[in-house]
Amino acid sequence: MSLGETIRTNRKRLGLTQECLAIQLGVSFQAVSYWERDDKRPGPGNLLRLSELLEIPAAILLRLAAQ
Repeated sequence: MSLGETIRTNRKRLGLTQECLAIQLGVSFQAVSYWERDDKRPGPGNLLRLSELLEIPAAILLRLAAQ
């Protein structure tokens, strides 16, 4: 599973919209959309915050981001 698929799957698991997740991260919903399509990668700070919000170990997201 790619980083984008992981973000999307876990966002939906928690019942969050892209907009809701974006607001919590302080980014645009377009940024979340780019991440979920694997068009762009979130920066290190956003990866750590995503791990908290999506209840995923940071190490998993960091490993996926490095691929």
